[in-house]
Amino acid sequence: MGHQVWVIAEIFADNVHPDLIHIPVKVNWATSATRNRSFNQNAQKAAHQLSADQVIALSLCYPSDASRVSDPLHCYWMGLRYPGKIRYFIERLNPRHRAILKLECEIMSPQNTRIIVTNSRLSKKLIGQYYGYPQDRIHVI
Repeated sequence: MGHQVWVIAEIFADNVHPDLIHIPVKVNWATSATRNRSFNQNAQKAAHQLSADQVIALSLCYPSDASRVSDPLHCYWMGLRYPGKIRYFIERLNPRHRAILKLECEIMSPQNTRIIVTNSRLSKKLIGQYYGYPQDRIHVI
């Protein structure tokens, strides 16, 4: 259809489609927290330099025109994984969880993400419940 599509990623299989253009992003692998933060920061810079008409985020990255939520919300998952107030509090101090929760919160800000696409009604409900994201801007596929 004449669109130019860039894939901003650390690694990418070039044989997926010949017309996709890989924009490599450096990631700091020192810790899980730095990996998540550095990917978001470097992907933001790369997207800004491209001056793309639309940005579709398939991972923990913002700002975007559309963001995919296919995994459980981290804030919800932590409540299931770490029951009990003390354990939950201690785990929230973990740099990895703090980084993911901060990114998740920024992504769920209507100013940073125009629409959210998810694969379940439960995710749609939880996004609204935890982050107050407008339900009419969440689309379930």
